[in-house]
Amino acid sequence: MPLVLILGAITAFLIWRYWAVIRSNTQLLRGKRCRWQAVGRGKGSFDEYRCSICGVSAYSHEGRPPRECKRTLKSGL
Repeated sequence: MPLVLILGAITAFLIWRYWAVIRSNTQLLRGKRCRWQAVGRGKGSFDEYRCSICGVSAYSHEGRPPRECKRTLKSGL
């Protein structure tokens, strides 16, 4: 009986870990990485960038394009 519980706990942990890796590594689910192109000045001191792959607009104040795709973000409104 203890062996069954231990194997069940290990199986549950491995399933949870696999799910966490897939959720955190959206690159596997997305396909191609975004290719950001500068569109111009955005709002205030932010620069606007648009992805040529998925068409999402994003803003950055660092002078560099965003590091991650914004396609999966939910609307905050």
